Formats: sequence, structure tokens, C-alpha cells
Amino acid sequence: DPRIGERLLDLLALGRSADEAMAQVVNETELIQYRQLSVVDANGGSTAFSGEQTMGSSDIARAPFVAAAGN
Repeated sequence: DPRIGERLLDLLALGRSADEAMAQVVNETELIQYRQLSVVDANGGSTAFSGEQTMGSSDIARAPFVAAAGN
């Protein structure tokens, strides 16, 4: 759902950190447990999310200025 990425970017543009934006999107998005998301903010803050219903094995990785989610 491309609206999820747009929502993350909108929240970052409003000054939210990567963690804050991700928490809000996870909280407000229907069926989020089937999604994987990653985001990096302008200050290098990063986070990733992998829902419990993601198919197969999955993992996330994050460090300053980088975030990844994959399955």
C-alpha cells in the first residue's frame, strides 16, 4: 500500500523522528501486521517494522542513517 510510505514521509516533514513516525503509522494502519516498513529521518534516526503476519522468515536491521526490513 503506497499510502503507508507517503504517510511516513508526511510525518517526517512535520518534524517527527523516524521512531515517532513509525509508531504513529503502525498504530493507525489497518492490517499493519502484514507489512514491512523502514524509514530514516533527516538526522540519521532510523527504524524498521516487520509485522507478525509477514510471510516466511523476516528480520529488520537498523543503524544511524540506515534501516532495512526484509523477508
